[in-house]
Amino acid sequence: MFKKLFTLSGAIATAFYPGFAYSACEFKETTDLNYQLAIESIEDYQEHTVDYAEGARKCIVSFKVQVDKQWYVATGDYVYGSKISDSEGCSIASERAKQDILRVVSPEVLTGSKELVCYNEVNNTKKDPTVDLFTKISDNKDSDNNTCKRVYHEVILDNSVGQIWECASDE
Repeated sequence: MFKKLFTLSGAIATAFYPGFAYSACEFKETTDLNYQLAIESIEDYQEHTVDYAEGARKCIVSFKVQVDKQWYVATGDYVYGSKISDSEGCSIASERAKQDILRVVSPEVLTGSKELVCYNEVNNTKKDPTVDLFTKISDNKDSDNNTCKRVYHEVILDNSVGQIWECASDE
C-alpha cells in the first residue's frame, strides 16, 4: 500500500511538470571583445626569425600602425615548434602586436550573455525536449474487488522503466 501510494504521488508530481525529475541544465556563456577603434594603415613591416631553443623558433615582428589618425609602433613575437611554418609563426606574432596596440590606444567593448539550457535525459533528440509519459487504459478490479478503469503510466526511476497505475474516474 505504501509503495503504491509513494509511486502514485511521484507520478502526480511529475504530471504537473514532468521535466522536473529528468532535466539536466547548464549555463552557456559567450563573451565577445571588440575595440571601438580600428587599425587604419600599416607601414614599415619587418619580421625575422631566429632559433630559440631545441626544436623551437621565434618570430619577431615590428611595424607602424595608424589608429585614429595617430601613428604607433607595434611589436610582437611568437615562439613555435617544428609543426608550424615560419610564415604561420610570424602571422601569429603580427596579430599579437596588433591586439597589443589596440588594447593600449582603443577603448574596449566587452559583451556577453549567459543562457540556461536544459536537456531531457530521457529524450534529448527533440528540439524541445520533454519527458514522454505513455499511458494505457485497461479494465481491472481494485483491492475491494470493485471494477475500475486503471490508467497505467510508464515512468523512469533511477534509469529503470516501471509502471504505476491509478483508478480513473468514470466521467
